[in-house]
Amino acid sequence: MGEIMHTLGCVEALNLDGGGSLALYYNDNFVLHPGRELVSILTVD
Repeated sequence: MGEIMHTLGCVEALNLDGGGSLALYYNDNFVLHPGRELVSILTVD
C-alpha cells in the first residue's frame, strides 16, 4: 500500500486496519477494490 500511495504522489499517508475492507478510490476509479461491502469510509479532500 505504501508503494501505491507513493506512486500516486502522496508524501504522507495513514494506514488503518487494512483487512478485508481495504480499498483505495482515486480519480473516480478503484485502485484497490474492497474484499467486502463497506459500511463506512474515510475520505480526504
